[in-house]
Amino acid sequence: MDAYRSFVDYEGIAICVRRDPGGAEVIAARTYTGTSPIYVAIQEDRLVITWRYEQAVAALIDPRPNLTACKIFIDHGATRIRDQVIESTFNFWPGEEVHFNSSGLTFKSAPERDILGSTPVLHNANISKAFTDLLSQQLSRFRTKSKKSLVEVSGGLDSSLLAIVAATSLPEVYSYGLLQVGIAGDQQALRRRELIELVGLKDSEANANAFPPFAGLRMDESSISAFDDNHRPACVKAIDALGNAQFDLLIAGIGGDELMMENTYTSQEWEVPGTVCTSSVVAGCARADMFMRRGIWAINPLCSPTVIDFCRALPREFRHDRFLMRTSLIKLGLSDAFVFPRLPEHYGALMRHEMAFVDVEELLGDGPVSDFEMMNLSSLFDECRSAYHLGFSYPLIGRIWNAAKLNAVLRRYLA
Repeated sequence: MDAYRSFVDYEGIAICVRRDPGGAEVIAARTYTGTSPIYVAIQEDRLVITWRYEQAVAALIDPRPNLTACKIFIDHGATRIRDQVIESTFNFWPGEEVHFNSSGLTFKSAPERDILGSTPVLHNANISKAFTDLLSQQLSRFRTKSKKSLVEVSGGLDSSLLAIVAATSLPEVYSYGLLQVGIAGDQQALRRRELIELVGLKDSEANANAFPPFAGLRMDESSISAFDDNHRPACVKAIDALGNAQFDLLIAGIGGDELMMENTYTSQEWEVPGTVCTSSVVAGCARADMFMRRGIWAINPLCSPTVIDFCRALPREFRHDRFLMRTSLIKLGLSDAFVFPRLPEHYGALMRHEMAFVDVEELLGDGPVSDFEMMNLSSLFDECRSAYHLGFSYPLIGRIWNAAKLNAVLRRYLA
């Protein structure tokens, strides 16, 4: 199992049953590479391992909230945590091993990998070409496996680079993107058009503001798991609008920000350890569910340990201000104006806009978060009354969203 858990080329899970006179033992292991959610649930002598969180909860006789996990989620959102928000349900992370026997359930941490430090660049080295070639290798392994792939193109540097590489590495590539409104959205539309015309993708656009996050909590699938993407409603509406296209592969740019950062392997005290970039793996796992439910396998090439090692070994100057991404895109044919946009295009602005239409006291005044006293709602409501006048900060919006999401999930599962 140790060799399997160290495997980095593909994502997989192995399960075996060991029988001896003392009883049976189930052992499961995940490869080191992975950005799909896997949950484990136990109920007496029953073990469930699944990517569908509702199946994990269904194994329980009397689901109850895990108050510690719930409070961590409200304060920090989705993190690399073991316990899920329902007691006796757990996250099973890439590279880990789980044992279930008469003594109960135990997890074995992912194997440690060397963390590479910066090294000098050799004379005449073409780092940007080596980087795009590496990404092409990551995608080319799906050339014979994928018949029709879909790449997310927000207009950001990471997704744009992957879109160009995908167009030359895979047989039939489509793209979709969520467009913001306002002047940042106008700029985003122009930049996306430049990219789409450069590589000839078959593209679809959707208005991100038409399906905002808080309103999207009314969608049934938005209450399945707390591990989710807050822009899920807009994403799935955009994909579903493409019709019966039968996509089998989704390529996302998750992890690009972290590739350019330092010390991305550190963990908080409540998180499980791991030397792959923590936040990018969490983001990839949280987003995968909405694609997998549509029969689409989601991959995040920038989260690959091989790609992470490559970037960690570069001099810091190549990571500063996204230098590697920018130079790669310019060499691939995009304009200077594309790689140095005048305005920031941040989807957080969508949630800030929506807050003007969200009554936080009505949203959170009733429900499990209130019933189980998971947070100080009186203080939160006072803060919100002031924010309706002075504006909502992103940290405040994050706490409100986390609490609202948690309410929706717990309402689904608690009797």
